Order: sequence, then C-alpha cells, then structure tokens
Amino acid sequence: MIFKNRDGDNYILENTFSSARSGVFRLPATQARIIAEGLRDMFNGSLDELNGVFYVSIGEVARVSVYEEGGKIFVRNFLPGASKEYLDRFREDILGAGAELVFVNDEPTISAPVSEASAGIILSLLRRIYDTFSYDKPKDSLKILGGFRVIFMGARYSAVARRSEFFKERFFMLPDEGGWFLSYMGQDCLRLPLLAWRHEDRIYLYVPEEDGNLRVFDLSDFVEKLRRLFDAANISTNTIDEVSVLSDIGKIEESVRMIEDAVEGAVVPFAFIEVDPSRRDEVRALIGEVKKGLELIKRSLGLSRYMEERVMLRIAVRIAKKVLGGEHGVLMMSTRKVSRLGAGYAVYISKEEAKIVGLGERVFVKVVAEEGEKPKIVIQ
Repeated sequence: MIFKNRDGDNYILENTFSSARSGVFRLPATQARIIAEGLRDMFNGSLDELNGVFYVSIGEVARVSVYEEGGKIFVRNFLPGASKEYLDRFREDILGAGAELVFVNDEPTISAPVSEASAGIILSLLRRIYDTFSYDKPKDSLKILGGFRVIFMGARYSAVARRSEFFKERFFMLPDEGGWFLSYMGQDCLRLPLLAWRHEDRIYLYVPEEDGNLRVFDLSDFVEKLRRLFDAANISTNTIDEVSVLSDIGKIEESVRMIEDAVEGAVVPFAFIEVDPSRRDEVRALIGEVKKGLELIKRSLGLSRYMEERVMLRIAVRIAKKVLGGEHGVLMMSTRKVSRLGAGYAVYISKEEAKIVGLGERVFVKVVAEEGEKPKIVIQ
C-alpha cells in the first residue's frame, strides 16, 4: 500500500504477513507503529515502546509519543514548545487531512480517526509542518529537528547537526571550531582555499604557475618540513597543522626569518632560538624549502580570494537581473504612521498591498535580522 503526499514523497505501508518461506508469523503493524517508525526513519532518531505507546526521539529536545486510543491516533509533542498562535497557521492543512489539533497537557497533539490511510496521511502532514518550521525558526528547528533550511539563489540547503532523510537536499554539517564540516560534496574546511582538498590523511592545494597551469602542492608534506625546521630551532610545534599554517602564514614567515638569522650567527633578542652547529647545513636546506613552500601557499591563497570575489560578483549580477525582472526585491514601498493600539502597535495596509501578498484572515508575523542590515518585520 503506497500513499503519496503533495510533494511527491512516498510512504509505503507494509501491513502484511511475512512470506511463507520465512516460517515466521507476524501480526500487521498498527498505524501508530507505522507513524512512529516513519518519524524515526525521517530524522534518524530512536524508537522505544511502552504499554502500546511509541516514543520517538528526533532531536535534542523532541520526544514524540504516538498511540491509538478510542478509535483515534494521537501524535503528541510533535513540535515541543510551539505556541497555539504559531500552530494556527497549519490549521487548514490539519483539517484538510481529516485531523484536528489539540493540546494535551500543553503538548501540541494531532488527532485523527484510525483508518488504513491514517499513517500515510499523518506522516505527509507532519512533513509539511516540519518543512515550514525548518525555515521559520532555524534555532528552534536545530534543537527540535536536528537541522534547519535556508534558500539561496532559489536552491534549498539544509544546515544539520546530524544527517537524516528529512534534511537530505544539499546538506551541510555545521562546522566545528577548526572550521571543518561535512556536506553533500564531501569534507571541507572554511579556512582552506577553494582549490584545496583532502585525500585520506593528507591535504593538497592547487597552485597557479607563471604559464597559467595549476600544479599540485602537498600541504601536509610542507607541514612536516616546517615541523622539522622548528624542532631544530627549539620552537614548539604542538599547534602546527595544515589549517594553522594557512591562518598564521605571516607569523610563520617571521619565525622562519628569525631562524635564518640565528643560523647565520645573528643575535635574535628575546627569542629562545638555538640551532645545533652540527645541523646548520640541514637547517639551511630546510629554510630554503620552507620559503619556497610559503610562496606557493601565498599564490594559492591569492587565487582563492580572486575566485571567491568572482563567484560573489556573479551571484550579485544574477540577483540584479532578478530585481530588474520583478522576480526578486521590493514590489511596493510606502511610508506609514505607526499607531498605538492597546498593548501593541498597528500599521495600515492598503488594498493593493493586501492583494500582492494574498492577505487572508490570519497572517504570520516574524522579525528577521540579516547580516549587516537592520531588523525587519515580515508578514506572511
């Protein structure tokens, strides 16, 4: 039995006996179990059962309970902490699915009569609710669902704390303190140049040559040489890795110059640099290799900055074309007086503005703050 929701997602309900060849007799799964297992699989969560009640953990704070009672299915705490005002925006979808929204012990609950189609209908309904929630409330969605969604240049991206079927399109894990993250394109680091990649335990860069060709530079090999040089000069290497080299290239160049001065007999004030006389030839050779490597790294970083700027410019051009074509940007602008109304404030909306936004009896109001801009009030 297959149910298909509005977005084309299929839910296959296997209310069947096992095959005769297995020799195992199974009772048909209840609609409550199918819903619980669907939620578990949707968010890569965990599922427990106690006295006929299924408990699904789908995030840090969400523990959804699903059960059947009195000929009805109840899905409790499906969106913990959500207010009645926020959930009102889904009331038409809920009623359209033949269900109702109630609050049981202040927990938002979806209730629907039990039928063969109940599981598919409710799972599709929950997916639509979670989809909208993942855009509306990113911080709450990250805690409750394990991720949230953003739209950029018409494409949907999922920022996730952990991977799941629900957040599968163009997903990326939030970066750790070192800037490393996993995405649908593989592992990456915010501190690495664009033309850098990791293969097994080594990191490589593309470096532009004078003739315009790109050469492969083994950054991990360079780090090993740098550590040998610093060890020979009695400088700690505990914090040196591929990412730190790219972030602190100026400091590294300064340290290499100080080592070079010390090798040639100069006095370096306030620096505890000591080079064993028997290793001076070895250190001189390492200094030469490290200095060449630093120049190649700077070329790679310069190319990366140029590419990033070019990518951002192309995006800006596309946005500008959409603004001029009426696909993006301000559709109408006016100045209105803000009036005091009871404990709040009111702003008049004209008939033309109401027509553009398709204003109904109820609206969803949110305050957003985009980077580098003042907070805005958005009415949906």
